[in-house]
Amino acid sequence: MAYRLTRKDNSLQSALRRIALEQIDAGLRELADPAMDRKILVHNLRKRCKKLRGLIWLVHRGFPQARREDRAIRDLARLLADRRDRTVLLDTHSRLGGDAVSFQEKSLPNEVGGRLRALRARAAHWTLKGKDAAILRAGLTEVAGRMNAALKKALKKDSPENLHQWRKWAKYHWYHARLMQSARPGPIRARRFEAQALAEALGDHHDLSVYRNRLDGQPAADRDALDARAHKRQKKLQKRAFDLGRGFRADRPENLAKRWVKWWALSRQS
Repeated sequence: MAYRLTRKDNSLQSALRRIALEQIDAGLRELADPAMDRKILVHNLRKRCKKLRGLIWLVHRGFPQARREDRAIRDLARLLADRRDRTVLLDTHSRLGGDAVSFQEKSLPNEVGGRLRALRARAAHWTLKGKDAAILRAGLTEVAGRMNAALKKALKKDSPENLHQWRKWAKYHWYHARLMQSARPGPIRARRFEAQALAEALGDHHDLSVYRNRLDGQPAADRDALDARAHKRQKKLQKRAFDLGRGFRADRPENLAKRWVKWWALSRQS
């Protein structure tokens, strides 16, 4: 099934378990597939970790184990970080006109599969406490509020760190729109695409920041040219992100959450 709440879910808790298990099981299948390209595998596993964390942030106010499970998934994703960063750096280098570079892809740490299976065993029994509507309102409000607060901070100081934090909350808001989309597809899908565009612009900006910090070892002339191209691209991405981000501030987080949860409740009655 899709990464979203549906009318077929008996409760928010059953939706939480279903979506989590779907993501984990898909990751385990990919991990067990010897024909799976390692680069694609790492990308998919990290994406599934982010989806799981976004799901947890949606329900965290009613999920006593939220912080523990979020950290467990974060630590799992970190096992893949070096491989993902190396791939992104090489792809960025190529797009900016750098000389071709090749490397030998290493196998994944053995503990990845074990951690995924342990996570699955726990996710099958995840339990929520509280009323579903209240849990959803709290999760939607907090993430949208943190996204807007991160934008405000980035407008005051557009450091890579501030922009990266803004990206984190924009991405969770994007996932929340995906999860809630079935409640009212038209308007929530539109918000979803805007949040996706924002998160991706900030993600590309971050990749360029990492790339610029690792240009050591290049000949001076090449290094300066590559850095200039990366900086120019960052400026365009930053402008696009700020233009998108300002649009989100027109809708107060608590109002958005109240409206989306009302739509969700009505969709379950139809």
